[in-house]
Amino acid sequence: MTGIDLTRYGVKILDLVPGMRRVASTNGGEYAGPCPFCGGKDRFRVQPISNRWFCRQCGDGKWHDAIDFIMRRDGCTFSEATKKLNIPMQVKFVAEAKKAVQRQKPPDQDWQAMAREVTERCRSLLFTKAGEPGLDYLLSRGISSPTMERYHLGYSPCIWVGKVKIPQGIIIPAIVGETYWYIKIRSLPNSEGPRYLCVPGSKTNAVFGADEINGKPYAMISEGEFNAMTLHQEIGHLISTCSLGSAVNKLDMLTWGRFFLSQKVVMCLFDNDPAGEKGFENMNEMLGDRARRLSLPGNGDMNDFHVAGGDIETWFNAIWKEFNGSKE
Repeated sequence: MTGIDLTRYGVKILDLVPGMRRVASTNGGEYAGPCPFCGGKDRFRVQPISNRWFCRQCGDGKWHDAIDFIMRRDGCTFSEATKKLNIPMQVKFVAEAKKAVQRQKPPDQDWQAMAREVTERCRSLLFTKAGEPGLDYLLSRGISSPTMERYHLGYSPCIWVGKVKIPQGIIIPAIVGETYWYIKIRSLPNSEGPRYLCVPGSKTNAVFGADEINGKPYAMISEGEFNAMTLHQEIGHLISTCSLGSAVNKLDMLTWGRFFLSQKVVMCLFDNDPAGEKGFENMNEMLGDRARRLSLPGNGDMNDFHVAGGDIETWFNAIWKEFNGSKE
């Protein structure tokens, strides 16, 4: 909080959050409603007389002001928020107010340059003779060529980019806007070692396909990248899809919450295991009642269902009828 009375500049929290209902009348009153960032029913509180807000779920146990609200809502800096609110920059705020809310940061620029080179080189190899093992594997998983292109998939026969070794496998980059957050490497069948590796320096606590769901009224979130790609390939014309990469990833609200502000419903497709249970618990904590867990259509995941010949569009259309409405 700035410690400054922002109402002198015409900035009132209640104007930023319409639809709040009055729940107390003493000491200037208090208003309650769903949190714009994490949902719920009445966890978001506003006290007009002090012009501050609080969320029992995502408010970090502290009261916040309008500048904090705009920074969280728009994912912007302190200076950008003051401009949006038409607060004069000559106002001298206390030192605490000048500190931008700390958000999760992507890997640095050197890593970004390396990641781009890895992706470009491996994409160029995928449809060549050298890339046949990778291409054959992706086709066996039911991934089409347009989907490979859309998600910048590639193949590494085991290459070096600078001092970084990229083992043999399928290259799966997580790109949001033009920023790389991580690169996973899916080992080929019968390879020694773990099925998945990450290029050193990756930030895996990210949303794969975040741009797909941004601003959409409905979204479907799955547990892994192959599931998200399969869902987009088969029903992307019906609903936007993304992935947490791993069900146990707990997203940083300040970084990723803005991608989930617009959804009326977020359908969660996680495995039927403890990790899947934890994943849905995390999403429910973040989104409240907007998070809905769906049952998987088979014994495996969505990609398994697709490879086995399952009709994902027919499955989804049956699911959609339960929501009583058509997409906007």
